[in-house]
Amino acid sequence: MNTKKPFAPKDPAKYDHAKRLYLDKVPLREIAERLGITPQTLTKWKKEGAWQESRNASLLSPKTLYNKLLKQLDALIEQGEPISTADAISKVCKQIKSLQKEATVDDVILALTGFGDWLVAEGKRLKTSREFVQELTRLQDIYIHQLIERDNLLTQQADD
Repeated sequence: MNTKKPFAPKDPAKYDHAKRLYLDKVPLREIAERLGITPQTLTKWKKEGAWQESRNASLLSPKTLYNKLLKQLDALIEQGEPISTADAISKVCKQIKSLQKEATVDDVILALTGFGDWLVAEGKRLKTSREFVQELTRLQDIYIHQLIERDNLLTQQADD
C-alpha cells in the first residue's frame, strides 16, 4: 500500500492559480514573476502536482486524436483511389470507433479540469466558497494520482 502523503502546498490559492496558468501554456518564468513565487517552488509544484501529465492530457485526449483521425480519413478519401486506400481507411475507422468508447485518465483529467473551470466561473452565483473549491481540487488531484499509479502498475504488469 502506498503511504506517501498527498502533496499539500502552503498557499493553495497561488498553487491553483499557477496550475491553471501552466495548463494554459504560460511559461514557468512568467508564472513565477506574476505570482511572486520562486522558480524552485514552481518547479516543485509542477512535479508534485503532475502538471506536465495534465498538460499532456490535452494533447493526447481522445477528442484531439479523434479530430486528427478524421482529418486523416478525409485526406485518404480525397485521394480518390478507393482500392489502394481501402485498408488504410478501414484501419482509421476502427481507431475512430475505439476512441469513441474508451475513457482514459486523460478523459478524467479533462473532465475534472473543465468542471473546475466551470466551478470557478460560476462560484459567486452558486455561493461556492474558495475553501470548498480548494478542497475539491485537492481531492481530484489525489484521485488522478491514484488513476495514474494504477495505470503505471498495469503497464508494469503487462511488461513483466
